[in-house]
Amino acid sequence: MRFALQYSIASHNTGRSSFFFAPEMCYSKTLRISIPLYFAYSDKSSKVFRRAIYAIIHFGTEQHESIFAPSEAADIKSVMQEYGETTEQQKAVGAWLCDYAESQQPFDETKHRNTLNEVDDVAEGKYDWKIERGRGGISI
Repeated sequence: MRFALQYSIASHNTGRSSFFFAPEMCYSKTLRISIPLYFAYSDKSSKVFRRAIYAIIHFGTEQHESIFAPSEAADIKSVMQEYGETTEQQKAVGAWLCDYAESQQPFDETKHRNTLNEVDDVAEGKYDWKIERGRGGISI
């Protein structure tokens, strides 16, 4: 069974996301991303999803955390690419991941905003060089 994750881009700019699940066949001007509910139950996807959520929780709760490690960024990027084709769709998935992580382990408003901005940086490709370097794609 699949459900659509509705994400309002306008609310993204306010610092808090507004999401709700609705049947996949919906038509409106808001961005819709299909995220299967079985995502958490498939073996490989589940591990990457859990690592991405843990990375976001770690970032959102650590006092001095300022960037994601390359492996953390790679996990987050993998989940965003799985369910979003464009940068905006990947940002929507990233915002959903942040909200889900915060539902598991709350962080304060400032850390929420910083975490969301950092996840947006992952979606925008600002971590791509670190991810490639972490995989051994760049050598000096």
